[in-house]
Amino acid sequence: MASALCASVIYAPSASHAQSRSATDPAIGTAEIIVTGRRPRTIAEKDVAESIPPDVIKIYATDSIGELLGRLSARFGPNVSIIVNGRRLASNDAIEALPPEALEQIQLLNPTKAREFGFSPAQTVINLELRPKFQFFAAEGSGSMATDGRWRGGNFNAAL
Repeated sequence: MASALCASVIYAPSASHAQSRSATDPAIGTAEIIVTGRRPRTIAEKDVAESIPPDVIKIYATDSIGELLGRLSARFGPNVSIIVNGRRLASNDAIEALPPEALEQIQLLNPTKAREFGFSPAQTVINLELRPKFQFFAAEGSGSMATDGRWRGGNFNAAL
């Protein structure tokens, strides 16, 4: 589902511009330009060949998006290109470390859509749609203790 770009523009010259022009044109006042908008989604429903919802993503039981993509490689083939939220990234390294719970869904795009993102038509393009506001906390702990003697050990890792 594509949404249109919503923007409002209010124009008035800046204070420095107004001061320089005030001698010749007293009608010019001071104000600023304010632009607000929302980026449209670039992936239309008609361009999606297959969609994997979050409940199916949970079935794979992976710790990261990189591990999830590794398990899905048998399904999508070896020649896969990844985009995130309809945009091509310079590197997938930061995305692959995220937990799979950050995904809203995974979309397999039609082969004709690959060219729009600068990929070869022979490549499979996967769109990772991330949740808009996602936060996570992960903790891992372990401990050990000897049955005889006074030796104790432990380990704790946390990621925010």
